Amino acid sequence: MSLHASATTALAGSLALSTVAGCLSEDGSAQRRFGESETPSFTRITTGARPSPPGARPTEPAEVPSRDDAATEAPPAFVPVALKFKSASAPDVSGFASDTGEVYGARGNGYAYGWSVSHTNRGFYREFIAGYGWAFPFWSRIDMLPGRAVWEIAVPNGSYEVQVMAGGCNNGGVTQRVSLEGVLALEGTPIDGCGGYGEEVVHSTSLVTVSDGRLTLGNGNGALGNRIVSVSVVPKR
Repeated sequence: MSLHASATTALAGSLALSTVAGCLSEDGSAQRRFGESETPSFTRITTGARPSPPGARPTEPAEVPSRDDAATEAPPAFVPVALKFKSASAPDVSGFASDTGEVYGARGNGYAYGWSVSHTNRGFYREFIAGYGWAFPFWSRIDMLPGRAVWEIAVPNGSYEVQVMAGGCNNGGVTQRVSLEGVLALEGTPIDGCGGYGEEVVHSTSLVTVSDGRLTLGNGNGALGNRIVSVSVVPKR
């Protein structure tokens, strides 16, 4: 399997399917606002060939949910999907399927996804306050358990463009380290706050090859407090 990744550590907008809102240019100037599209660039990372820095801890095997239930496997054709992570009390977001922290299983919406262990008590939601920016990216998320916990979605084997957003309102300023298929795909430190203007999130766009029927999101090495805001998955022909 292989993964190509590129991470941006500033303003992120809607991840619905093929649209990623931009952030800041390298010189710090604003480039895009919420909902505007960009063409992502990619850097190749090959699983198994990525050198480890001196003294790095080995990656523990992920805690993968049971795969005995054929009803929770991916259908032959996969329709692109964007998912919003949130508490059960948070409102749904138009254009996004919802993940409220349930253990992996069929969701009744044509997809099977979820967590290796329950995260239903890990959801965060702060009611949107008018004048504080955009509600969607910043006001709800799931705080991922550290260690071997993973989130998965059933997909046919193949290549996918995967967009991940992490951080969000009151994120604690904790560095986000998120892996896809066991390879670091997102690393960045959002500011802690609820202004709603973009610095509260970090995001990445990755090209991922899946060979075991499930796309797996996990904690990168050294992750102590990943806050998962949203994920979108689009098959690449």
